Amino acid sequence: MSRYRMMAVLVLVLSAAFLIAGEVDQRDFQTVKAKAATVRFDQAIKQADALHQRTIAEARRQYMADLNEAMVEATKAGNLEEAIRLRDAMREIQESKVARPDNEIPSGRETLTKSLIGSTWLTNNGTDKVQYQADGTGTENGKSAFKWAALDDQRVVWYWINSSYVTLLVFDQNATRCTFYGLDQTDKRKNRPTKIGTRVK
Repeated sequence: MSRYRMMAVLVLVLSAAFLIAGEVDQRDFQTVKAKAATVRFDQAIKQADALHQRTIAEARRQYMADLNEAMVEATKAGNLEEAIRLRDAMREIQESKVARPDNEIPSGRETLTKSLIGSTWLTNNGTDKVQYQADGTGTENGKSAFKWAALDDQRVVWYWINSSYVTLLVFDQNATRCTFYGLDQTDKRKNRPTKIGTRVK
């Protein structure tokens, strides 16, 4: 996977996490457990936001460096038209501070979302049953477990309700099988396949 593709995937995952999470619940909780959960949630969102901003900045910095290198090569080769195009592109990026829209969502997102709503899946060798709800939540073995959002036509992100864990699912073209990848920074299995899901309904 190329450097730009890896950065793009991470940006999409983080953007989806913000869409799922929304703002931190501001209810006036009274119990210690509920208050602690809110604090953990707030901290997780802040950490994700910081990582999101760093990823965007690094992607922009690398893009500018590559464009500048291409401009120098074009100039040396006497391709002044290309050099001017590259110069203008870098100027626009510098002025707008955006190399790629943060909220860009591929068009396949809606298709996968529609396909998953109401579907049932088996994971962990058939021992766990997962169901996708139309309200953007999901159940595991009958209990509300996660919030979900499609990133494009093959990827879905889960934000686990009772923790700060984020899981990326990569589906096959027919959305009948998927592979889970842990994205939590403390998870030793981070960025490695953790389990397989199979559609049964």
